[in-house]
Amino acid sequence: MKNNLLVDRLKENFRLLRLKDMAQNLEAVLEKAQSEKQGHLEFLAELVDAQVDGFKNRSLERRLKQANLPRNMSFENFDWNFQPGLNVEQLKNLKTLNFISNHQSVLISGKTGCGKSHIASALGLVACEAGFRSKFYMLQELLAYLYSTLADETTVEAIEKLARLDLIIIDRIGFIRKKRIGLQVYA
Repeated sequence: MKNNLLVDRLKENFRLLRLKDMAQNLEAVLEKAQSEKQGHLEFLAELVDAQVDGFKNRSLERRLKQANLPRNMSFENFDWNFQPGLNVEQLKNLKTLNFISNHQSVLISGKTGCGKSHIASALGLVACEAGFRSKFYMLQELLAYLYSTLADETTVEAIEKLARLDLIIIDRIGFIRKKRIGLQVYA
């Protein structure tokens, strides 16, 4: 009875401290510690590991949601034999993400349907998994977003927001709808 009250008090205190993963895993980690006769430090380390793992998973989910990457485009499901002229070694070197750390740009060009979007999205996914802030834009969407900031004079804030990203992926550069802007005079 006393142990149940103590466990409930610990769970409630973990929740108050916003340590929800520790609260959720407390009983399982306690059972494991008792069955394996773990020491206090080993028990505590496992409990803290559960919290850290939960934090990392939520951070990754948040980065992926903000990145707005197309679904199901990863290196794991990329057909490496699809393009015979593809420099696979160079592409796999990009997976190290050194270009982000070195503040370099990468331009992926080719004909329609050759896998440019898939490669770019896969790089965005790898970047999110590595802890980088990424964002995927269709060029038309990015231009529309920036154009809309002119109306409410938030262009500087929008550019600052873009500058805080570690990786900006701009896709479909060849598909721009032209919009007439300007003054028309009727006589």
